[in-house]
Amino acid sequence: MHSEKVVDYLITKQSELPILVNIKLKQIKKSRFYLSNLIDDIENAKKKKGHRIVLIHGLRGTGKTTLLYQIYDKYKTNRTYLSGDDMFINKMDIIDIIQGIDYINKKKIGFDRPYILLLDEITYIDKWDLKLKMLIDTRPNLIIIATSSSSLGLEESELTRRAKDLPVYPLSFREFLSIKYDINIPDSLSSRIHKKILKWHSLEKEYIQVMSMFKNYDMFALFNEYIKNDLPFSLELSNENEYEESIKRMIKRIVYEDLSKFANVESPILTKAEQMIYFISTIPSDGVKIETISQTIGISKETVVKLLGMFEKAMLIKSVQYSGRKRRFKRPLKWFFYSPSIRIMLSKSLGRYSDMVGNAREDAVFLVLSKYEKDIFYSHIADFIIGDIGFEVGGNKNERKDKKLKIYTLTMNATISNNNIPLPLFAVSV
Repeated sequence: MHSEKVVDYLITKQSELPILVNIKLKQIKKSRFYLSNLIDDIENAKKKKGHRIVLIHGLRGTGKTTLLYQIYDKYKTNRTYLSGDDMFINKMDIIDIIQGIDYINKKKIGFDRPYILLLDEITYIDKWDLKLKMLIDTRPNLIIIATSSSSLGLEESELTRRAKDLPVYPLSFREFLSIKYDINIPDSLSSRIHKKILKWHSLEKEYIQVMSMFKNYDMFALFNEYIKNDLPFSLELSNENEYEESIKRMIKRIVYEDLSKFANVESPILTKAEQMIYFISTIPSDGVKIETISQTIGISKETVVKLLGMFEKAMLIKSVQYSGRKRRFKRPLKWFFYSPSIRIMLSKSLGRYSDMVGNAREDAVFLVLSKYEKDIFYSHIADFIIGDIGFEVGGNKNERKDKKLKIYTLTMNATISNNNIPLPLFAVSV
């Protein structure tokens, strides 16, 4: 049951929120591509054609809260934004708060007409899945859009199976170009490039179209800028040093808040976890050896494996297996950062920036391919393999032939041919 304290809390928060949203959105020139998809999800839910709950998760700093603010701003009525960590700090239960909203609105929200509930950091709410399931089951017109900073707190439940899952990644190259430089690569052109890559068709026509859109800009210079600024908050900061410090703070939050809260990692190991992710940023993707990390950081191999899994659930890094069933378990995993700029900024702070630019480009390619399909592998011939196509980033492994694979070389030069694709052109294919 709602209390006077809850009602006072809601009145205060709801009066402050429009001001906070307005201040935040004034800094945003353009929306991320996810926004239009979320609006479609909401409209479909209103028409009883889609999921009534969407779970948005992803690496910290990818703009999930901003997405909720933008939805709040678009729908002027019949919507509420609530922060899970704020409720946690104030020791308030989501059910009591919803009943408080009912009291303020003088009716049960989401019962006889659509109502949008925007919940930020849902995993801070105790037994969030059971409580949201109850709300959905008892309020037939309630639509819930909820976020989590990682998958660490999103346990398998009946709710997650009933909800739409929406992973949010760092900025794509197309988003970066659109938001910062007003260079807009149409969806239709991007999709055509994507399809032609998978069909091994010539991209010369599309390459000319893309280059014409860059006008006086150097597309290769902008790609190099992108891999150092692929998280949305980089666009709000004035210089690289501020961005570097923001990245470091974000890593601390992942380690000391998320790993501590959701994975029950003890304090001594948290310090080692922070050291470990810095160390991984300074070595190539195929250099992440469990035994080496164990010896370097001073933790057991079992702990290394557990921490790698936790960082993977936090969508900070991702593993890729070797291609081929017989050798898969004999070959080490490759590890890539979802955000190239995190690798760059962490390695820069350790004096290894120049060594890691090539590896950051591989991270960028991995991010693109992760949107192609889930099953990504590597081999001694190609850095990445999806289906019967291999991708080699800037190297010459493709001199070794494999009759089963068609291999593209992705390079930072303007030459384009049947098997050579300029990396920026490849990057605009998603």
